[in-house]
Amino acid sequence: MKTVKEAAQWLRERDHFLILTHRRPDGDAVGSTLGLRGILRLSFPNKEIFESEALRRHLRPIALVANDHQ
Repeated sequence: MKTVKEAAQWLRERDHFLILTHRRPDGDAVGSTLGLRGILRLSFPNKEIFESEALRRHLRPIALVANDHQ
């Protein structure tokens, strides 16, 4: 991919996204993953997004805190 347009086209042509991070993700990895997931969900609401179980374990406490503040 050479341009943002090409990258956007590539994303539009996919039906599924898999988001991974490195082992024992630090705050930067978790934060960038949350950002990417959010952008993908907003941009492509009908596409499936998958995450690793390890990532979900790290996100669970964040989701619990977010639910407490609703």
